[in-house]
Amino acid sequence: MAGCSGKLRTLLGRWLELVEIQKEAIQRRAPVETLQAVIGAKEELKEEVAQVLPGPGNGGSSFTPLLKQIFEREKQAQELLTGWLGELREEIARLHQGQEAMHAYLKTGAASGARFFDKRR
Repeated sequence: MAGCSGKLRTLLGRWLELVEIQKEAIQRRAPVETLQAVIGAKEELKEEVAQVLPGPGNGGSSFTPLLKQIFEREKQAQELLTGWLGELREEIARLHQGQEAMHAYLKTGAASGARFFDKRR
């Protein structure tokens, strides 16, 4: 049981590290591929933890504080991700409005009178 306990503590520590890496990646607006890799690694780790996690009444209560800490950090990462996705939605909506305005301008025929010239000449 002691070996199992040590392995579980190591896995939970790694999970906490991955959550911190995820938070940092979100804060620095890392590429989506980076986030996918971190989230994938966390999912694999969760499966390993589930296999090693002791059942109720088998001494698993010693890991409760660490699990609570992981849960809180996961919540923080989720909130950061939600904020970032909100910013992306706003940016996409703004770009879409600009695109619609350009299409409307081109359809009205007002663009036919517009002349583009090279200022260097």
